[in-house]
Amino acid sequence: MAQEIGIVKIVTGTVTAIAADGSKRILQVGDRVYPTDLLTTAAGSTVMVQLANGSYVDMGGNDSMQLGAAMQEQGEPSQTAQSQQPAGLSAEDIQAALLAGADPTAIAAATAAGGAPGAGGAPGAGNEGHVPVTVEYLNPVAPVTNGFDTTGPNVAFPPIVPEVLILNPQAVSGGSVIGLVAPGVNISVTSPSIPEGSIAEFKVDLTSVTAGSVLELALANGDTNPATADASDGDYNAQTYQYRIGPDGPWLDVPADHKLPLGSSGDFTIYVRVITIDDRIFEPDETFTLTATISDGNGTSASDSAVATILDNDIASNAATASVSESGLDLLVDGSAPTDLAASGIKGSHEDQRSETVTGKLDFQGHGLTEVTGVQAGTVDTAISGNVDTVINGEFGVLKVAADGSYVYTLTRTAEHTTKGHGIEGSGIESSGIEGSSNDGITDVFSFTVTDVNGTQSNNTLTVAINDDTPSAYNDNETLKFGEFLSDSVILNYGGNRDTIANDSSGADGFGATTLRSVTFGNQTQSFESLPINSVLTFETDNGWLDIRSDGHYRYESKGNPASLLEVTDKFEYKIQDAEGDYASAFLTLTQRPDVLNTGEPQQTV
Repeated sequence: MAQEIGIVKIVTGTVTAIAADGSKRILQVGDRVYPTDLLTTAAGSTVMVQLANGSYVDMGGNDSMQLGAAMQEQGEPSQTAQSQQPAGLSAEDIQAALLAGADPTAIAAATAAGGAPGAGGAPGAGNEGHVPVTVEYLNPVAPVTNGFDTTGPNVAFPPIVPEVLILNPQAVSGGSVIGLVAPGVNISVTSPSIPEGSIAEFKVDLTSVTAGSVLELALANGDTNPATADASDGDYNAQTYQYRIGPDGPWLDVPADHKLPLGSSGDFTIYVRVITIDDRIFEPDETFTLTATISDGNGTSASDSAVATILDNDIASNAATASVSESGLDLLVDGSAPTDLAASGIKGSHEDQRSETVTGKLDFQGHGLTEVTGVQAGTVDTAISGNVDTVINGEFGVLKVAADGSYVYTLTRTAEHTTKGHGIEGSGIESSGIEGSSNDGITDVFSFTVTDVNGTQSNNTLTVAINDDTPSAYNDNETLKFGEFLSDSVILNYGGNRDTIANDSSGADGFGATTLRSVTFGNQTQSFESLPINSVLTFETDNGWLDIRSDGHYRYESKGNPASLLEVTDKFEYKIQDAEGDYASAFLTLTQRPDVLNTGEPQQTV
């Protein structure tokens, strides 16, 4: 075997050594080379070989060189596997003899094996296959053979894949250059979708890491919900997440700058966990991204990212409100919409307005199918089960709620209101300042529970305000002849065919112990409030006398024919009150006429 003559010290790009047997090898730093090697360099490649005597041979790109020849140029004997043969005639001597016409077979001396070299030697000398080749002058074509097959080796080699080597000049020590491989990073999510409030875990695989590299982590929102506790982070906390090296390492907080220095070389797996926030807010699902970037000291970096989805597990229900009025209470269960759930047995002042029943739908949202699963009277903080599609009793009425949240509430009794106000006045038009129609904060409260497809539940309330009913007083207009008297009631108004408007009404609360509160004529007002029940107030006018009792019954007597024989009128204002002290005012107008009315004079009104 040939003796090595040098060692490769520097190589860039692709440098190939072809041995004497035709085999090829790609040279790396530290490889041995031999005198029979033919070195070739690709474009942009270089190689430096240190010879045995300490000298160097270098080559540039697109070059080739026989190392044995290089050694001879530097004065070194080329080492071969065979010993040198004794020298004969020089090439110049043989060429001169041929030009002089000498016989080529007789020019050279016989070899040690016998016979002249040109003659091929004696039989059995080992050169029997060598024959002279004669090329005729006029036919310069002849096959060239040497007595044996000259076909070259038929060996297939795989294509050479170019190698890209990153050189770090600062790493050169003692004439060697280190080739670097770029680091790699790959992120995966253990569970791509997690319920809100649980932990999202990422797996970060790092390859070809060199000591001194830095891993930087970054979290980013996919879709921030401004309703969350921390709108900058969404449903996760980007400031206090943790990492560990390997599956069994301790969990450590990620530094404030989100950078992890790596003190060792090799391949690593780092796990990162992020705690999500259960914000108790119904919202769409959210996504967030973890990005990992590995950077070495040579300016080389790689990054990868993965996305996790936070599945919102909240359910939203809002408090519902409604209102009904005592004025709509009646004695029947009305079948037309809105259908009453029950009759009250009480008549309100406007029973035809159907204001005692209200319908609506509870407001709630959830993920997937979400329904009402429980209803109960009063305020309940815990989850409720049952009473869906069932009529249940409240404090002042009854309620029925369907699974989809639609409900019907019917008022069945009156509430004790404290605010005193007035209702329908004598004109038959409701006053714009009716205090008695307020609810005084009196409500009927029910609690309900809704449940979504995940089993998440939410509680809330339906609050029904109970508006007060007030009395209704209508003007009474009566006529009589001079000298007559009239008995009637401002409440019942049963004075015969001379009545013009229907009776007054106390409303749902009923009249109090004294139906009338006061009576006024002109500037004179008399009150029943400090008088015994069934007391009588007396008024005298220029035209007659009025006696009126606290229950509304009265007697009016004319003073007789006036001298002018003209129509005269007395007008009294009265106030009625219900059992809660709500009131309404109207006018009692009494007109006296003679048997024959003189229409040529104006009517007198007192």
